[in-house]
Amino acid sequence: MVTKPRATARLGYSVTLLIIFALLGYVAATEDLTAVVINSKNSERNIRITDGNAEDRAIDAKISGVAKLVEALKSKSPFVDGLLSKIKAHTPVSNLLESQQFNTLSSHISDTYPGKADEVMIAILATKYDDEALTAILHAARTRDQTKDLADRLSKARLSNWFHEEVTADDAFLKLKLPASGDMLVWFPETRLWLSFVSRLHPKNTDDMILSVLKTHYKTDEQLGHVLQYGLTPNADIAARLKKIVFKYWLREQKSAENVFEFLLKRHRNFVFQTRDLDDWVEYVYMVDMKTPLTTMFKVLDKRFGRDLPNMLDKALKVPRTKKLAEMLVTKL
Repeated sequence: MVTKPRATARLGYSVTLLIIFALLGYVAATEDLTAVVINSKNSERNIRITDGNAEDRAIDAKISGVAKLVEALKSKSPFVDGLLSKIKAHTPVSNLLESQQFNTLSSHISDTYPGKADEVMIAILATKYDDEALTAILHAARTRDQTKDLADRLSKARLSNWFHEEVTADDAFLKLKLPASGDMLVWFPETRLWLSFVSRLHPKNTDDMILSVLKTHYKTDEQLGHVLQYGLTPNADIAARLKKIVFKYWLREQKSAENVFEFLLKRHRNFVFQTRDLDDWVEYVYMVDMKTPLTTMFKVLDKRFGRDLPNMLDKALKVPRTKKLAEMLVTKL
């Protein structure tokens, strides 16, 4: 009867030792990951995320929490650095997001940082690729159905990281490799991203900042006019927004109907009635001369085309899109 408690005590002691050893083994196996998670949690105390979505929280602009997570992950995980090296060494930029190495890395990041995976992933890629290459990677991925959604998510995460790194509107324009030729601006998918970034960066004076950057890169009014051209679907909304900004600027600068004709239609020569850019000019004329817009239009057209104008109007009368305008202008002959 006396020995039973001792046996029970020895058994309990042995079980306790086994539990301790198991815990030590678990800790040793997960030491690296624990260090990363602890570091990330500590830095997240200073993090607050802001975005247009209710699911986001904003990061303090002075503390890049994502950058700390990236450094912690890389320093604690040779596996991650090794995958990145393989990706850069063997994977063409054109289909990087489809590579097995990228998918492996993406799964690892998603498991480690489920609430911040896109931000961490794009920040890690940014340590291996410069702005031009990374923009090319995302641009190529956006053209493929199987990677389009991922590319869109990573692009938005990239902008979010830039916001917290205090990247300027002009810097973002350059990083996104937007075109030097204004007449292609509305066709670039990155233009939509840039407009979204400027809106977030300067919510109170977005249009002014957009105009300021555009004027930096498209220095003349004619170059600004090219920005407005070819704004057809699916980019009509972008063209409409840019037109509103530029027209507001031209009105403030008191640009005449004739001035704006030069900016928008000069290069179309005698084919002005065959281009949709004519619609923008007509819209501007109605804004600058609300009382006699048709008279103003006719004067500008007659001054530029002279004897050719009647023939041009005759052709315009036979086209449904321009018939109504031509009928009104003919009355001024």
